[in-house]
Amino acid sequence: MPHHLKQGKDPEASCDCGSYDKKYWKPSTEAIPKQAYYTNQLAFSCHSFTCPDLCICDINDKCYTRTSPWVYVELVPHCSEDDECYVYGAVYYDRSKTTQLQDLDGNPLETPNPLKDPVGPDSGYI
Repeated sequence: MPHHLKQGKDPEASCDCGSYDKKYWKPSTEAIPKQAYYTNQLAFSCHSFTCPDLCICDINDKCYTRTSPWVYVELVPHCSEDDECYVYGAVYYDRSKTTQLQDLDGNPLETPNPLKDPVGPDSGYI
């Protein structure tokens, strides 16, 4: 990927899993996604130009696509106080409109506000 399109940081490690790579990032010290962005602790940011055919799946393999090119997802690696570590998908969209993510049946996904709601195992983030 061209350097000017790269957003986030390089993974700490990567494993070849056959048809895909599994990547590992150092956890962010920020639980609020926008703060993780400001402190350059994101794993990656998927905008329409970096992930034009965005399809993101949660831990239960339920997958979502964007409803508009203005929807983007920031991936935030974070560990809880109980050392549960995940990469969370923080969804950004114009909350005054209906543009967001939807499941493969067309149902919209209600997501936490990444400007103020922290990530965590029961946070509602992908």
